[in-house]
Amino acid sequence: MYGLDKLSLEEREAFVTDNIDKIFEAADNPLDGSRWWLKAEDPWQCLAICLELSAALRSEDPAAYICHLPVHQDGSCNGLQHYAALGGDMEGAKQVNLEPSDRPQDVYTGVAKLVIADVEQQAKEGNEIAKYLRGKISRKIVKQTVMTSVYGVTYIGAKGQIKRALKAKGEVDVNQIEPSADLIARATFRALENMFKGAHEIQAWLKECTKRICRSVAPEHFKGMKQVPENDTFVTGVVWTSPLGLPIVQPYRKDQLKSVETMISSIQISHPSTIGPVDPRKQQGAVAPNYIHSLDASHMLKTAIACKNAGLSFASVHDSFWTHACDVDIMNSILREAFVRMHGDNLIGKLKSEFEERYKGYMMYNRYPGQTGPAWVPLEFPPLPKKVTLLPKVP
Repeated sequence: MYGLDKLSLEEREAFVTDNIDKIFEAADNPLDGSRWWLKAEDPWQCLAICLELSAALRSEDPAAYICHLPVHQDGSCNGLQHYAALGGDMEGAKQVNLEPSDRPQDVYTGVAKLVIADVEQQAKEGNEIAKYLRGKISRKIVKQTVMTSVYGVTYIGAKGQIKRALKAKGEVDVNQIEPSADLIARATFRALENMFKGAHEIQAWLKECTKRICRSVAPEHFKGMKQVPENDTFVTGVVWTSPLGLPIVQPYRKDQLKSVETMISSIQISHPSTIGPVDPRKQQGAVAPNYIHSLDASHMLKTAIACKNAGLSFASVHDSFWTHACDVDIMNSILREAFVRMHGDNLIGKLKSEFEERYKGYMMYNRYPGQTGPAWVPLEFPPLPKKVTLLPKVP
């Protein structure tokens, strides 16, 4: 909690030993002492640990001390962990700690290094903005964009995030922030695409599948159709089944509006109970992050069930799993086994098979502006990305 979570476990232990007097002082005199704990990244949680550790070390038998403070295990940019496993991206897996390492890796630093190299190359080619940005790009500048990339952040959104980070850092002239943010945002997306090639291919595949589904009609509806529908009258949305066996239904539809005349003016109200046409733009934009969220939730619940079966207390906040200090090693093993088993089940292959079964017999409208040929064709899904390396199934 002090902010040294990128050190090895041995280095963290040494930090506690070196600062044990400050830890005791924080516990004994938190407000009127040196307030060392206030310098921590998470001050109040740090103080709670100082109190608990001091009580344990001062007890007659520290090993027998009953600690009621939960100890947590966090995912490392959890969305990218799922994408690395889905796409078989070995380099990306190393950056998000899916590969063994002496100390935790930091994907934000890894992306920042690629962005710096990209900007340096542009500077050598004569780009004046790139020359200006030499020495001004850090981990914090790209962190939020990397964090939200798996949840569908757009170029506009990424540019806004980087603009705010540049302003907060205060090293870039106000007149240079706009072009600087543009250059860094594009370099960040290129870095992520290179580091997580399989993930990029999976996102594109999911969007293409969604695009086709949102232009399709069920067999029973197609038989009764007398004319080609307008673009805004398709009602087929995207549905899939999570690894827990729960259906995930994307609710993004266009509101059905009704005009109501009042004494003052006319107002528009929506009909929440009616099934409106799908919103294809929102369906496509949300499918990749929603799919990752469904895997995230599945992993958390699978871990919770396994912990319950093992007799462990368990709590969680998103990708942060908590248990008692004496059970951390057991939970550590359980959460990793749950992740590996889930991703060893060929999730993307199963998703494609489910799409083919769920939408069997659907007809897709194929008459785009300026195109000739049949207006309707059987709904088929694109092949899985070639860059994706499916993980072996865990027995």
